[in-house]
Amino acid sequence: MKFKHERLVYNKCKVLRIIIAVVFIIKKLIEWIRKIALKGGNVYCCICKKSYLTFLPSGDEPQAHARCPGCNSIDRHRQISILSNAIIAQNNNCINLLHIAPEVSLSEAFRKNKKVNYYAIDKFESGYHYPKYVQAMDLTDLKFQNGFFDLVICSHVLEHIEEDTLAIQNILRVLKPKGICYLVVPYFPELEKTYQNPSTNTDALRFLHYGQYDHVRKYGTDFSGRLTKAGCHVSIIYFKDNYSKPEQIKLGFLNAELIFQIAKKD
Repeated sequence: MKFKHERLVYNKCKVLRIIIAVVFIIKKLIEWIRKIALKGGNVYCCICKKSYLTFLPSGDEPQAHARCPGCNSIDRHRQISILSNAIIAQNNNCINLLHIAPEVSLSEAFRKNKKVNYYAIDKFESGYHYPKYVQAMDLTDLKFQNGFFDLVICSHVLEHIEEDTLAIQNILRVLKPKGICYLVVPYFPELEKTYQNPSTNTDALRFLHYGQYDHVRKYGTDFSGRLTKAGCHVSIIYFKDNYSKPEQIKLGFLNAELIFQIAKKD
């Protein structure tokens, strides 16, 4: 009986692996067909450096003209790519780049760049698969030496962290004196003060209050002040101001987000 039970479990696992493989193949096939079908010259992705007929909708509440059909990047990824590549180009030597909770499209581009010493970290959660190049590390307890990184990228991470001030201070600690970090968070300009309620301690309540079950706050217009209080020199990049409406459509910046550039205070 024990042998039969073990055999049954083995067969079920084998079937499950086959199903997962088939789903993966179908997904890749759909992506390939989509790339072919949407080839064109109307829009251009600065990450995969290819042109398409259009960008696709993206998000739980879909935003039009956002996702690249090729590399799956969205507006803020392309914003970060342009800003980061400018920093890389300004340096004659290789730069040390820390990418927190890395986006796949950006990771692939940075890892191919010979002028980048690339480090990626994430706080590993059960049930998720992480690429081998990503190190398990908590942003509130970075294991890197002081003043090591020229550039840090932290996009849509802080809203998940209870001790966000400690996380910001850790970023500052590992930045070089002239290093910079690009921060992006879900930003709610209608809120004068960041909203955080300690009693929202279940997934359902967090979804109700913050719009996502694993968020712990909603950042308001005081976010810049919170960064300054944590010890940062802060500059806000209004990305759309640098591009005309036709350029925003062409490059996929219609849904551009505010980017907070932080550095150590002099």
